[in-house]
Order: sequence, then C-alpha cells, then structure tokens
Amino acid sequence: TEVHVRVSSPPVRHPCFMGVDLGSYDEIIGAQKSVEAIRDHIGADSLAYLTLEGMMEVVRDGLPSTCGHCRACFSGEYPIRLDSDAAKGRFEGIHGA
Repeated sequence: TEVHVRVSSPPVRHPCFMGVDLGSYDEIIGAQKSVEAIRDHIGADSLAYLTLEGMMEVVRDGLPSTCGHCRACFSGEYPIRLDSDAAKGRFEGIHGA
C-alpha cells in the first residue's frame, strides 16, 4: 500500500496575526521542515502542495480584481506592518485568549 498526499494550499509557514489561531513559528511544521521532511515525518510515499499562484488563481475565479485575500500564513507578507513584539510571536496573549 502507498500513501500519496495532496494538499489544496501551499504549506503554512507563518503565524497569523489577523485572528486565525495557527500557532507560533515553533508550532507550525511548514515553518520548521521542508516538504520532503514533512513527507518523511508523516510517513507518506509522496507529498505535494498547491502553489500559492495556483491557489490564488482558484480563489479569485469570478471575483472582481479589486478583491484582496490575506495570504500571509503562506508567504510571510502581512497586510499590515507588525511591531517587533508581534513579529516575535508575543501576540499570542491578545488573540489567543
């Protein structure tokens, strides 16, 4: 038996400071390991993710070009400037409570 895993998004590599409780960099496997290392960790024969561009193409389908989507957990590019405390993960007490 073989196990082939396909994920319909890119790997999550960054925490969310916009209200989704994804954990800190230390808790996010995509921030810690390569795709190959994740594949090995979960014991799959293969592991593939959708690219960020591929995901955004699907998400934007049929929407006006002015619609925006936060993709910071995948790209690390946040829609707002984070102060150094938030960037270090100290935001947890505020949004994780």
